Amino acid sequence: ASADSICLQDFRPLAESLDWELGQAAWGRRGSRSFFADGVPYGATNNGWLSRNAADLLFTALAETEARAPLPDVLQVLELGAGLGLFARGFLSAFRDLCQARGADYYQRLRYLVTDRSERMVDDLRRSGVLDGHPGRWQARRLDALCIGDALDGHDAAAPVFAAFANYVLDVLPATVLQIGDSGLRELCVATHLARGVDLAAHTDMPLDEILRRARSDSAAERATLADIQDLLVPSFRFLPTAADRVPYGAFVAGLVEPGQYAVSYTHLRAHETSLQLV
Repeated sequence: ASADSICLQDFRPLAESLDWELGQAAWGRRGSRSFFADGVPYGATNNGWLSRNAADLLFTALAETEARAPLPDVLQVLELGAGLGLFARGFLSAFRDLCQARGADYYQRLRYLVTDRSERMVDDLRRSGVLDGHPGRWQARRLDALCIGDALDGHDAAAPVFAAFANYVLDVLPATVLQIGDSGLRELCVATHLARGVDLAAHTDMPLDEILRRARSDSAAERATLADIQDLLVPSFRFLPTAADRVPYGAFVAGLVEPGQYAVSYTHLRAHETSLQLV
């Protein structure tokens, strides 16, 4: 599809590509529309089982901890990339019922932080009423999964995080794909092209030279303005040589696995490492 087409951005690692960048910008612009209108699947993480299993796991962990030492007054839980808040609603309902059945006051002491990087997503969640059945037990706020420690300040940071959930962000946090073989380490790279045969005037007022300028700009804000024509862009893929020290966790992965191709969600690993430091 990219043969003889106009290249807007040459090959670079997946999470640094224009295609990935515009996809990230879409979450901020569309909010809950990403799920309702754009067809993002969410049934697998919101069928109720994950929420109930998580509630049971947290209850067991709290009970075992309390058997050894008193628990703090506030029992804090963090969800990264909460999206529509359906997992949170299922968790809160299951946790409330579990506490009532077993005569524990954990639910009354719970502070569930429902977070998302997209401010619009957080606003949509607040307005939706999806968590209205649990007044006083949740707080919604914008939080970047890559900067958890910076966002949890004041009374949040003073209370330990007993659980951190990340049901969606694995797919949207920056990641890479590494290929390990006899020729050494290679990384998946992406080039972004303008689809062939497109009548630009039918889709945008921007002339071609302006699209090229914005695509190649050093300004992320300028590149983000191309989000409205993302459907006209075509990515192409190629594995290019790289060094293990140039890829986060690259040396770790290369030292552990057999030759093959591996997806490495390095920022997801960082987010979990930060979450563990809050416990």
